[in-house]
Amino acid sequence: MVSGVIKHTANNAFQGKQSWKQLTRAAYRGYWSSAIRRASNVVVKDPTASLMSSWIAKQYDAQVLFIMRHPCGFASSLDALDWKLGVNCLLRQEALMQDHLEPYRALLQHASNDKWLTRGAIWGALHKVYSMQLPDNPDWLLYRYEDLCKEPVRMYTLIAGHLGLKLRHSATQQIHSLSTSDSNDPGSTRRNSTAMPAIWQQRMSAGEVDAVMGVVRDFELDYY
Repeated sequence: MVSGVIKHTANNAFQGKQSWKQLTRAAYRGYWSSAIRRASNVVVKDPTASLMSSWIAKQYDAQVLFIMRHPCGFASSLDALDWKLGVNCLLRQEALMQDHLEPYRALLQHASNDKWLTRGAIWGALHKVYSMQLPDNPDWLLYRYEDLCKEPVRMYTLIAGHLGLKLRHSATQQIHSLSTSDSNDPGSTRRNSTAMPAIWQQRMSAGEVDAVMGVVRDFELDYY
């Protein structure tokens, strides 16, 4: 069951409405003109929305695109952004557990005792729920983050085509510009993309990698 808060937030998002916090962030990070531009389509980005992709697709007739990143890249990114995600937000959702994650309840409960186990468990849960729904939704798209980083212009052009869109030359130029420079702001969209797939290897210890990947393996996913 989707809460009223999520419905309200999703309604605003799919109407292109943004909060003052979002607009302030857009101004600070240099994409104010894009944030306020009128458009016939909107892109809604939510790292945890794979848990409700089916509802979103039906409620808003949305096209679903899932960008999958290596579990350690995901965990390392959460650490850099200092995101406080926990497994209790999964365990207390009865419908989610019953429909998808009940076989992993004990695993999730155990993972809650450690930061890196938690991040591995969240990655596993997000990807498990999404992969279980893919057979019934053949129009959903799934791409690897690492492939986008290697060839950003070509891959975004490919994705746009699959979504029935066409990138203008100015858009491909911007993609190239944003993916060949860097920023010290953890939330910035400006990154040297070729360095990003392996950055977690510089940030994480061997023990942290083992913790994340050990939990991920228990979700029986073979993406990585």
